[in-house]
Amino acid sequence: MEKESHLANLITLAKADGIMHPMESLFIQGVAARMGIDNVAFTRIARSPEIASKMVPTNDETRVRHFCELIVLTQVDFMGSDEEKRLLEEIGERMHIPKEKVTKLEKYLSENKLPQDYTELYNNL
Repeated sequence: MEKESHLANLITLAKADGIMHPMESLFIQGVAARMGIDNVAFTRIARSPEIASKMVPTNDETRVRHFCELIVLTQVDFMGSDEEKRLLEEIGERMHIPKEKVTKLEKYLSENKLPQDYTELYNNL
């Protein structure tokens, strides 16, 4: 359920500006494949992301990794919108990530690659 919730967040965020850019689609497909989400589940969630439960990962490493992937998604099309920003902050609140951490993570991830240790990154910001 956690994985499907993350996939739904990614899809909803990608569609927040009204269009899913091809780079966003590729990124989401890669994340889904890494998480082991099969094509049937992917298609079901892609069609109706609202059907997935809104679960927050209980493991800090997973929670921060998922949120970092959401941030990267907003950056892959080079066209971050106000709606994406608003939704990202809303998801951050739901995931218990303070606004100041959201801003610091966005800055870090715009200048660096995804880290190996997400918890360390989060704690050092």
